[in-house]
Amino acid sequence: MNVVSIERGVKGAAVRLGVSLMALLSVLHVAPAAASEPDLAQAYRIDSHRIGKVVARYVLTFRDECMDVQVMDPDGHWKVLSARRFCSFEGKSFNDGFAHAGFEDLRFAEDGLHATLVTFALRGAGEELRACLIPIQGPKVKAMQCAEPEIR
Repeated sequence: MNVVSIERGVKGAAVRLGVSLMALLSVLHVAPAAASEPDLAQAYRIDSHRIGKVVARYVLTFRDECMDVQVMDPDGHWKVLSARRFCSFEGKSFNDGFAHAGFEDLRFAEDGLHATLVTFALRGAGEELRACLIPIQGPKVKAMQCAEPEIR
């Protein structure tokens, strides 16, 4: 092998490496959002409301039955101050612990996000509805609190 062949081989490897690196970076750039960030491209319902000095937002996506709730700072370039992902109730996953689970009648108030949690058990009771509150206290999203179920 002569010097020109070796040089071409090294340059070819460098070009292949550069193309592979660019492909990897482009995939990383368009990859779905991290678990702490809802995938807004998959959202079917988003709403927000100012509560005191912060803005609270919820996001429901086609990806799963979960609901993401975030508190953002409107004066700080919309930085997310806190977030919670609600994917279960009483230790059961919305995705496989119920025949169906979801949120209805979502509305913001000064104390947080009010919603009706609708669940269908895998076996037994029919549809259960619970009035729930997700408190928003300053920059914090707190744990969901729900009343006893109403069975339909």
